[in-house]
Amino acid sequence: MKTDNRRETYNYHNHLNVIEMESLPGRTIKQVGDALEKIAGGGYGFCSECHITIQPDPLRTMPFATLCRDCQDYLDGKGREKYRL
Repeated sequence: MKTDNRRETYNYHNHLNVIEMESLPGRTIKQVGDALEKIAGGGYGFCSECHITIQPDPLRTMPFATLCRDCQDYLDGKGREKYRL
């Protein structure tokens, strides 16, 4: 019985990964389009959360980045301890 549950869980998570990978190209195209709109509007390169300038390295790696490193770390849970009151 435990093996069946593990197999079902594995299949479920594997299915979710496949769906996520299938949607990746469309999501990336939208992100690039959003970045082009920001370039046209003068808002490119600024964090959408804290509004400071995003450093060049993340933008070179991912030109459609919308968050600075601190805000991205916080979102990912890496910076929550740093910001805890």
